[in-house]
Amino acid sequence: MSGVREPGWEAPVTVAELVNAGPLAGARMYGAGENPVRGVRIVDEPSVFATVAPHTAVVLIGTAASGGWAVEMAMRRAWEQAAACVIAPAGGLSEGSGEMLAERLGVTLIFVDEDPLIVAVRVASAASRPDAARTQLVARCATRLAEAGASARRVLGVLNAELPGASVAFLDRYGLLLAGRRDAVGDVAGGRGRWSAEAVVPDEGGEVLGTLVAAGSSRSPGWPAVVRTVLGLAVAPLTAWAARERLRASRAFALQASLAERVLTEPEPEPSAGPSAGPSAGPSAAPSAEPSAASSAAPERRPQRRFQCCAERKAQRRAQRRAQRRAQRRGRPRVRGRA
Repeated sequence: MSGVREPGWEAPVTVAELVNAGPLAGARMYGAGENPVRGVRIVDEPSVFATVAPHTAVVLIGTAASGGWAVEMAMRRAWEQAAACVIAPAGGLSEGSGEMLAERLGVTLIFVDEDPLIVAVRVASAASRPDAARTQLVARCATRLAEAGASARRVLGVLNAELPGASVAFLDRYGLLLAGRRDAVGDVAGGRGRWSAEAVVPDEGGEVLGTLVAAGSSRSPGWPAVVRTVLGLAVAPLTAWAARERLRASRAFALQASLAERVLTEPEPEPSAGPSAGPSAGPSAAPSAEPSAASSAAPERRPQRRFQCCAERKAQRRAQRRAQRRAQRRGRPRVRGRA
């Protein structure tokens, strides 16, 4: 891991690192948390403060954490001894009073819900081996990035969640925001007490695809090195995401191109002959129409012929009867009247 060799990786952890991404994650902190932590001291009564060294995290138990007045006295003694912070059980002092006291004295106050003795062991481990504590953070980020998969949105979500105090964004080669927090783009310029980190994301051809940028205001000398290391872990999933999106776009374009070519090259279907077909109808339509007309006209002609034959026969019979009557009349003698 290249980030482990960077300067500042073994620098003492700060109070903010312990709370944001360390053993005190989830605790309520009041104050800047910028002081480095070089050791831990458990204080059960006010007389122990005389032996507290500077840059020490003071963990209150017993009489020293018995009430609001005891916590306030401990805060004042910690300020006199230049302690890094004061860790007290939750409920020892109201949150409003603790925030005001931390701002007035300039000493960070932390309230924890766990057993203070267990918290003291964790803080001591992180303070004695700051590189090990930061390595644990990097390992946790690597696990979360592997679970995120090839998705720019999920990868940037993991980075912004696991790197508190830092704003991370993914920019394309032209500096346009693709994913992440927009305020990271403006914070890259930096200022007094601010830092920034970058990691180039290449494409499958080795060219610059985009840049991961991160910025923050932590004064810990080792925190930028940790951020750069985590950004380096996010390069591979972002490269895979870009390759998958490019493959998807290429497949969609190929499908659209094949459909367009099929529409342009396919011959138009011939028009079918209908009842309104004019003289332009093909020769194949005439034979099919003639049998239907003949078949429909034949039943109409047969009754008409039968009717004509019957009428002719009746007329002939009438004529024969008339001729017979005339002949009979001619053959009879005429009867004259009496004289």
